[in-house]
Amino acid sequence: MAEIIAFAGPSLPAIPDSTWNLLLNQVQLQPPAQEGDILAVIDERPHTLVLIDGYYFDGRDHIVAAVKPQELITAVNAGIRLIGAASIGAIYAAELSQYGVVGVGQVFEWFRNGILRGTDELIILHLPEEFGYQHITVALVEVRYALQQLVNEQFVSAAASQAFIATVKELPFPERSLDVILQLARSYLNESTIKALQLRLTSNSVKQADTKLGLQFALFES
Repeated sequence: MAEIIAFAGPSLPAIPDSTWNLLLNQVQLQPPAQEGDILAVIDERPHTLVLIDGYYFDGRDHIVAAVKPQELITAVNAGIRLIGAASIGAIYAAELSQYGVVGVGQVFEWFRNGILRGTDELIILHLPEEFGYQHITVALVEVRYALQQLVNEQFVSAAASQAFIATVKELPFPERSLDVILQLARSYLNESTIKALQLRLTSNSVKQADTKLGLQFALFES
C-alpha cells in the first residue's frame, strides 16, 4: 500500500534535481487526475492524497471529464488526508477547506483570498506524459507571479503590470504561448524588463514551487 499518492505532471520539473528526486521517490506518482481517479485509489487506503494537476484536456486536445469535488470529499470522509496545491488542487483546497481538504502554497493562498478566480489562471496545453508533459502554453498565474516579482524589484510599475495581465487574460488560454506573451509585453515593458520576465517564466515557476511545498507537507507534516 502506498502511504502517499500524488497526482501531478505538468507542475513537476522536466529534469528533477536531487531534492526533487528525494521527494518523488517517497510517493506513488500518478498522472494528472481526471474524473474517477480519486475514487479509484480510495480502496488502497493511502494515508495521504496530494492533488496537484488535473486534466481538462488529455494532452492531445481531447476534452476529458475533470475530477469532481465530491471525489475529494469522499476521500476525506474515508479518513484519507487530502492536500491540494499548485494547480487544480489549489482551487479545490480553497473551495473545500470546510470539508477538510488542506491547501498549501502561494496559488492556494491567492484563490482562498479571492485574488484569483477561475481555472483559466492555471490551465495550459502540454504534450502527453511520454514527452514529459512539455508545456506548449504558459499559465496566467505564472505571468502574475513573475510580474509581481518585477514590480517588487521596481523593474515595472504596478499599473503597467496590471494592464499587461489584463491583456494576456483576454487571450484564449490555447493562445498563451511564451512567444505570444513576450510579444504582447512590448506594449508595456522595456526590453530589459522583457528579458527579466522571460527568465522568470522559464526558470522560476510558482506552480513548481507549490508542488514541492505540497509534497514536503505530505511527507513531513503530521
